[in-house]
Amino acid sequence: MNDPNGEHSAERRQRNTLSSRRSILTGGAAAIVSTIVGSVGSVSASEHEFCPDPSTGDRSAGGPSTGDSSDSDTSDRKTLTLQPNTAYETEVFVIDAPRPGPTGVVVGGMDGNELAGIEAAYRIREQELERGTLVVLPEADAVAVEQRTYNSPRGNLNRQFPVGQPPTSSLAKELWNLITSVDPNVVIDFHSSKGIWGSDLGPDGYGQAIYPSVVGDSRQIAADTVEFMNEEYIYGAYPPAYQFTVGNTLVGDKPKLIHKVAGDLERPGYLTEVTRYNTSLDTRIEWTTAMGERLLRRHGIW
Repeated sequence: MNDPNGEHSAERRQRNTLSSRRSILTGGAAAIVSTIVGSVGSVSASEHEFCPDPSTGDRSAGGPSTGDSSDSDTSDRKTLTLQPNTAYETEVFVIDAPRPGPTGVVVGGMDGNELAGIEAAYRIREQELERGTLVVLPEADAVAVEQRTYNSPRGNLNRQFPVGQPPTSSLAKELWNLITSVDPNVVIDFHSSKGIWGSDLGPDGYGQAIYPSVVGDSRQIAADTVEFMNEEYIYGAYPPAYQFTVGNTLVGDKPKLIHKVAGDLERPGYLTEVTRYNTSLDTRIEWTTAMGERLLRRHGIW
């Protein structure tokens, strides 16, 4: 089965978009939570984030965000930078809703060739929140993303988070410091795979599954999200092999980010995987975005 959307044109658009986004990394000195500043480096109000025009409600109009939402119904947005002034420099977007609530962290780009998770993270950070705080890192390994490779010269970022020990690279340490500083209620890590988990269709792989941490109601929330995804996107449109499932529970026995979230923070976490087998990039982006938004909403961030 071939996905009706065009893979090659979508990937070209994605490459152009990511190159453009990486050309506008910002510096500066807008204020943000002091514990985060001390842990991860430079912070700024992003030059390409805009407040809504009061007369139109359009986020594309008006001047740069001041970071003050006290008199506004829109989200307060700030940007900070991991690994500043290095090849691995990458932006983190912090979105505070008008109403206080839980905090969620969304990560894309741990593997630089998995473009759907990168774009899905960018799409999620563009949403207006009503409740909670969202911390979004679309391009975790900026060098791997730039090169469109699974690993960067430092190795695979998602193998640098041993449970019970410090992360094993400076980037992994900064990312982990960020996560612990914001004290998240949930962490979501976006991935894609060449195959489908538990299926004989196509190559072996881990796609079409949500892998929850062992903490709390994570597995039930993953199951509810899987049911939603199948009803909204899979049933009647794709063969049964493409149905989403709940994968293995992540218990903290591997040096991966969500394992460390489970083992060291003891917080809910999810590793999501969509398949690249006969699916377009546009479709994978749509699926990944929908899963992320659904999981965040189940944890009270919307």
